[in-house]
Amino acid sequence: MRQLLKEDTNFCWTPECDQELQYLKSCLMSEPILANIDPNKNFIVMCDAASNTGCGYQILQEGHDGRLHAVSYGGKALTKAQTRWLPAELELAALCLALKEIDVFAVHRDVIVFTDNTQVLHLDNWLPIGQRQRE
Repeated sequence: MRQLLKEDTNFCWTPECDQELQYLKSCLMSEPILANIDPNKNFIVMCDAASNTGCGYQILQEGHDGRLHAVSYGGKALTKAQTRWLPAELELAALCLALKEIDVFAVHRDVIVFTDNTQVLHLDNWLPIGQRQRE
C-alpha cells in the first residue's frame, strides 16, 4: 500500500480515463439507477457534508421493483466562509439543498432523512442562533 501512495508517483489522465468517467456518468444518469420522480411516493434524502470541501445529497424513491432508486443528486462546494461553519450547519445546508429540489412534491409526502450528524435529527427542537441559521 505504501508504494501506491508515494509522492513521486505521477498520475496521468488519459483518454481511456475520460472514456471510463463518461461511461460512469451515463450509468449514474440513466435507468435503472436514476429514475423519474413519482409525485405519489415518499422520499428518502441522504445528505452529508465535508467540513472543508462541500456538501451533497441524494434523493431516493422506491421503484416498481421494490428497490430504492435515485431520482436526484446534488451538492455544492463550500465558500471560504462556509468552511468555518459547524458540522450541523453544513449538514443542514445539504438537507436544505435537497428539500429545495423537491419542495413542491415534499409538501404532500413523507420525507425520511439519513444523516451522520445527530443534531440534524433534532431539527424540530432546533432554535436558530444568528441570521445565517434563520435563513
